[in-house]
Amino acid sequence: MYRDSIVYQTIEHGRRCCHSAVQDSFLAGLLLREGTGGRRAAAGSAVLYTLAAAAGFLAGRWKERVVLPGARLFPAVLAPGLTAGSQALAWLRGSIFGPALLSWPEMAGLCLIILAFPFIPVPATVGLILLLALLFALRGRFKGVLSLPLVPQAAFFLSLLLFSSLFSVAPRESLQVTVIFTAFFLFYLMTVSELDSRRKIYVVTAVFLFSATLEALAGLFQNFISRPLVDPSWVDVGLFPEIAVRVFGTMDNPNIMAQYLAPAIILGGGMVWQVKSFAGKAFFAGQTALMAAALVFTYSRGGWLALVLAALLFGLLRDRRFLLLAGVLLAGAFWLQPDLIASRLASVGNLQETSTSYRTFIWQTAYRIISDFWAGGVGPGTAAFREVYNKFYMVTGVTAFHAHNLYLELLVEIGLFGLLGFFWLVLSYFGYGLKRLVRAPAVFEKTVLAAALAGLAGYLANGLTENSWYSFKLVLLFWWLLALGVAAAKRQGDGSMSQDGSD
Repeated sequence: MYRDSIVYQTIEHGRRCCHSAVQDSFLAGLLLREGTGGRRAAAGSAVLYTLAAAAGFLAGRWKERVVLPGARLFPAVLAPGLTAGSQALAWLRGSIFGPALLSWPEMAGLCLIILAFPFIPVPATVGLILLLALLFALRGRFKGVLSLPLVPQAAFFLSLLLFSSLFSVAPRESLQVTVIFTAFFLFYLMTVSELDSRRKIYVVTAVFLFSATLEALAGLFQNFISRPLVDPSWVDVGLFPEIAVRVFGTMDNPNIMAQYLAPAIILGGGMVWQVKSFAGKAFFAGQTALMAAALVFTYSRGGWLALVLAALLFGLLRDRRFLLLAGVLLAGAFWLQPDLIASRLASVGNLQETSTSYRTFIWQTAYRIISDFWAGGVGPGTAAFREVYNKFYMVTGVTAFHAHNLYLELLVEIGLFGLLGFFWLVLSYFGYGLKRLVRAPAVFEKTVLAAALAGLAGYLANGLTENSWYSFKLVLLFWWLLALGVAAAKRQGDGSMSQDGSD
C-alpha cells in the first residue's frame, strides 16, 4: 500500500508537524498583547515552532543516506515537546526570559539548540543550526561577522580540515566531519553576534545549565533506578569490582558525560557566586550539586581531575573565595564514595590497570602513525583513523577507534599543521579572554568569562587522556565555550554596562 511507503509516511509526518507549528504559533500570538512587542514575540514563537516542525520532518523514516550517510535519525519526539515548552514561554513573556526568548526569533532558535543538543542526534543538531543560519541570512544578521574575534584563526583551522579531507584515506567520511565542523563554526558566529546584552548572556547561560541539569538527572536515574550493567571495557572489574554502574546519561559513554558536565559545574558555581537573591543562589546551587553528583557517578578520573583544575583556575581568575565552594563540593564528593574515589584516583598511572595499559598501547601506536603521516594526517574523523589502523598497525585482538588523546588524534587526523592551527585558535581565545578579564568593569560578564575560560581549560586538560572530539556533542561544547567567553569578553572590552540585568 502506498500509505506504508517511506515517502508517504515522511510527507504525512512533516505535514502534521507543520500544521501543529502554524496552529500553535497562531494561538501563542493570540495570548500576547497587541502592538510591536506582541508581534515580535509572536514572530519569535513562530520561528521556534517552525524549527520544531522542521526537526520533526527530518525525523521521518527517510533512508539514512538522505541526511548524512551512516547517521541514525532521531525519533519524532522533539516537536511535541517544543510545542509544550514554547506555549509555556508565551506565558512567561513578562519575566526575564520572556523578552529574550520570544521577542527575538534568533535568540529563540539559539536557546533551542543549546537546550537540545545533548539529547538529539548530531544530524538533527546540524539541521537546526543550518535552519537558524538561514534565518540569520534572511534577516541580514551575518553582516560584519568576519570582524568577530577568532574568525581568522577558526577559518584557518577549518581550511586545514578541508584540505586534509580532500586527501583523506576515507574522503567521504572526512568531508562529512568537515561539514559538521563548519556548521558548528556557524553556531559560534551566530552566538557571538546574538549575545549583545547582559540579559541574553544570562538567558543562554541559564538554558545551558538547565540542559546540563537534565543530563545530570538522567545520569542519577541510571545510578539509582535503572542501573544499566557497566560495560566491561569501561572498568577493570579486577581492581574495581564494586563499580556496578557508570552513568552516561544520553552521551553513550561515562567519560563523554563527565567532560560535558565539568564546564557546566564551573559555570553553575559561578552563577551561585554571582546572583544576589537567596532563591537564585539556592536554585543554581541545587543545579550544581546535581551535576556534581552525576559527575561523581561517572567514575571518570579524567573528568574529576579536569573539574578540580577548572575550579582552581576559576578561583584564581575570578575570586579566591570560590575555592571554598569548590572545597565543599569536593568534600561532598568524597562523602558519597570516599574509598572508591580515593582508589580510582590512586590508580591513575597504574600500568596494571586495563584502561591505563590499553591507552598506553594506543598512544604508542598513534606515534607510529604520526611518524608516517606527520604533515597532513590520514584525514579528519575516526573513520580515517580506523581505516589506517586496521590495515597497517592493528595488533591481533586489540581494536581501536581513536587515539584516546585529543592532541595525538589531531596529529593523526590532520597532521602537524592542523595541530598548530588548533593551538593558534585556542591560545588566541585565552589571550583575548584574559586581556579583557584584567580590565573587566562589569561583574556579571567577568564571572561568565572566567567560567568559560576555566571550563575550557579543564576541557583541554581532559583531552590528555581522552579524544574529546570523538563525540560531536563535545565538539559543539567546545565551540559553545568559545562563543560564550568571547561574547562576555566583547561586552567587557566595549565597556557595555546596559541595564539588561544587574551585578
